[in-house]
Amino acid sequence: KGTAMAPAFIGNGWIKDADRADIAATIKDGRQGAAKKYKKFAIGMPAQKGMPDGDVEALVGYLKDLASK
Repeated sequence: KGTAMAPAFIGNGWIKDADRADIAATIKDGRQGAAKKYKKFAIGMPAQKGMPDGDVEALVGYLKDLASK
């Protein structure tokens, strides 16, 4: 549903339309400063560089499912 610090995943247009590789890169690399997608949120997304690739792929699938609702 989103919070004051992060956007909602359900119905999220960027997640719905982005390809899986872009979402995975965002999870792994995070987004800070000018690279932030949602400027209205004060904090950026932290990088998850240590997350195993299989976990990233599972998370991407989960996010895609949420975004389609």
